[in-house]
Amino acid sequence: MILVETPPNIVPATACPVTRVRILNQLGKTLRVASYDMLNNSLIGESTYSIDTNDKEILVTWATPTSRTLMLAVLEVYDGTTLVERWSQSFIYVPYATVLNLPSSDYNVAYICKVGGVTKLIDKTNVAFLDAMNIVVIRKSGYLAIYDGVNKVVEVMGKSAIFELSIQVPRDIAKAFANYIDYNPVASIVYKEYTLAEYLGSLAYVKLLTNNLRFTNVGTTVYELESGDFMVKCRFYADLYSPIDWHRILAILSGIASIIAGFTVAIMSFGASLPISIGLIISGIAILSGTALVLSNALAEAPSQTIAMAESVTVKATDEITSYKNSLYSYIDSLVNQGRLTVDEANTIKSYVDSIVNTSINSINELNTLVKKAYDEGYNKARSDYMKWLIVSGLGGFMGGYVVGKSK
Repeated sequence: MILVETPPNIVPATACPVTRVRILNQLGKTLRVASYDMLNNSLIGESTYSIDTNDKEILVTWATPTSRTLMLAVLEVYDGTTLVERWSQSFIYVPYATVLNLPSSDYNVAYICKVGGVTKLIDKTNVAFLDAMNIVVIRKSGYLAIYDGVNKVVEVMGKSAIFELSIQVPRDIAKAFANYIDYNPVASIVYKEYTLAEYLGSLAYVKLLTNNLRFTNVGTTVYELESGDFMVKCRFYADLYSPIDWHRILAILSGIASIIAGFTVAIMSFGASLPISIGLIISGIAILSGTALVLSNALAEAPSQTIAMAESVTVKATDEITSYKNSLYSYIDSLVNQGRLTVDEANTIKSYVDSIVNTSINSINELNTLVKKAYDEGYNKARSDYMKWLIVSGLGGFMGGYVVGKSK
C-alpha cells in the first residue's frame, strides 16, 4: 500500500515538491519515483528506492522542469520488472507565479489550469499564486473574486450576486465545441461541411452550459466578434455563502478550459514546439471582463435596482442570441447557394438552432415577470418582518426554469 502525506497540488516556485511516503507490506520490492510533463508526456526525472521493511518511510522528491506546465507525480512499486502498485497525481507547476497575499487565512482558492482544465483546491489559506497559465477563483463566505492570470476580472462582496463573464475563444479553437452537438443528424452535416463546426459547436456548448447551470443561469449566449473569434457570455446567479454555487462556477470555467487545452494539445502533436503550445493554450481562453451586481437578501430594501438589472439582462441576452441566429442563418443560406448544403440539410440545421434559441428567448422573457412577482410578494411579507426572500431566476438557456427560494 502507498500512502502519501502531502501530495503536490500547486508548486509556485523554482523547486521540486518533496513529501514523505509510506510503503506498507512490500518488503523486498523497489519504489520508483517519476515525474512527467503532461503536455507532451515526457519524463522529467526518476529515481528508485529499495523497500527493506514492511513499513518503509521514504522522503521523495519529484523533479520539475524550468518553465510552467502541468505535471504528473508518479509512485510505482515493482517486484523485479513487474509493476504491483501505482499512485499518481497531477500538479500545477508555475515557478514564477505572482504572490497575492490575502487578508486572513480563511479563504478557499481554486486553480484552474488552462493546460488540461485541471482544477486544484486549497482550503483555509491566506495566499494565492497568480500565473498566466491559470484561472484563479478566491472565495470565503460573502466574498468571491476571479483572476485570469494576474488580471482581476471580477470581485464581489455580499449575500448573493448576478455575475457576467465575457470569455473570448479564438475561431480555430471554437471548432472544438462541435464535440458538444447532441443531435446526430446535425453532427453528420457538420462532419460533411466542417466550416459550420465553430458556429453550431458554440451554440451547442451554450446549450450544455445552461443545462449544467440549471436554475442559476440568467442568460448565457454566444456571438461572433468582428475579428472572427467567438465570445461566450455567462450570466449566472450565485449565493456567495453557498459551496454548491462555488463549485458550479468552477465547473463553468474548468469545462471551457478543458476544451481549449484538448484542442491545443492536438495542435502540438502536429509539430508545434512546447513553448508555442503552452502559449496557444494560455491565449486560447481569455476572460476579457467581469461584472457583478450584489443582490440584497431583504427585498423590502430598494428592489428597483434588481428589477432594472433583470430588464437589462433580458434585452441584452435576447439581442445577442437573436443576432447570432440571424448571422448563422445567413451563412447557412450562403452554403446552400454554393451547393455545399442541400435545402433539407439547411432546414435540419435551422430546426436544431431554433430548438435552442426559441427556448432561450422564451425563458429570458420570463425574467421580468418572475422578478417583479417575487419582489411584490417578498415586499409584502417583509413589511411585517415575517420573511426575507432571495430570488434565483433561471433564464436564457435549455432548462428555462426558475426557483424562488425562501429563508426565515
